Amino acid sequence: MTEATAALGKQLQSDRLVKLYVGKNNDIPYLIPESRLKQASEYFTSAIKHERWGSDNIGKLHFPDDDKRTFEILIYFIVNGSLPEFDRKDKIAMQKLMIDSWLMADQYLMHDFQDQLMIQLLIMLDDEALDWEVVRFGFQKGSEGSKIWRLMAEEAVHKTYRDAQFGAKSIYDVKPLEEAILGIPGALGEFLKTRESADQNPSFYDRLGRRWKTEPFLYGSFALNSRARIYARNLKAEDDVLDSE
Repeated sequence: MTEATAALGKQLQSDRLVKLYVGKNNDIPYLIPESRLKQASEYFTSAIKHERWGSDNIGKLHFPDDDKRTFEILIYFIVNGSLPEFDRKDKIAMQKLMIDSWLMADQYLMHDFQDQLMIQLLIMLDDEALDWEVVRFGFQKGSEGSKIWRLMAEEAVHKTYRDAQFGAKSIYDVKPLEEAILGIPGALGEFLKTRESADQNPSFYDRLGRRWKTEPFLYGSFALNSRARIYARNLKAEDDVLDSE
């Protein structure tokens, strides 16, 4: 028996369960091993540290304001260490759910989860830009200066200008852009800042083609053999593209 398997066995023998109550008026909790929660993020480590344990040695954490469907995606990742398969029948609904999941994970400092989810989004957007409805959703739900806002702004620039490389000056139609950012403080500024960056670097839309293009959207590294790079490589199976720096 290796030291690693022995350590795991010892951990499982002493591991405690934590009850997670999600949403309002929810009496049926999710039971998650304490060690899994601690591995998922520093947020849960701190929450468990300050939680009182009952006589049954089971702690309780409450998340009354969270959406159950979205939280279950986080739970899937906590338990399995990977993302679930998203239902692709309704593309817009799927992309909104992915954005919601990324934002919820941001609250709980689950950066590995966020990076895997972001890579899935970036690969998806290699083939087709976000719908304007999703762009507005991301601006509304996200916050100024966030990685989600950066992605929404790039998509807005890409959709507003004819050339996928941002080189063309001709605007398709500004009305969809106006509708997408209407009433969202800071969204226009984010768009203009991104448009200026596009003028200075017309080729930066290929976001998974180079490490420096990808890392602004991630919390971790996208260096060769990094966890994020390996994950992206497995999804795309295009080493010749993803192994460039």
